[in-house]
Amino acid sequence: MLPLDLDDEVDFLGYTLSQAGAEVELVTYWSVKDQLPPQLSQFTHVLNDAGEIVAQQDRLMLTSQSLRPGDVFAQIHHLTLPAGLPPGSYPIAIGLYTQPDGKRLPIVKDQQPRGDRIFLQALVVK
Repeated sequence: MLPLDLDDEVDFLGYTLSQAGAEVELVTYWSVKDQLPPQLSQFTHVLNDAGEIVAQQDRLMLTSQSLRPGDVFAQIHHLTLPAGLPPGSYPIAIGLYTQPDGKRLPIVKDQQPRGDRIFLQALVVK
């Protein structure tokens, strides 16, 4: 249920997803709750049945230090699915992490950590 709280620092508000063949555009929406850690980035992973990454993009189009509590921002990720990907359903997982240590912000519910990635709707490859 949205919004999802990430470490009492930022809320995940939702997303839009569009797919045209192998080209995928994902737009995620976030609301800042507290001062964000420096060098924050969003990962977007497209996974196969074994949980392996078949496509990914890691980036944040703005510096986390430029954001203040109350700010709302959108992040756009463009992915290209690899050629020859077998037909099937490919889940998308997203989350936020700090560079260079790779530490992910936990999802918090009822003041308890509930994992460190958010699963979105799956992509369908025909």
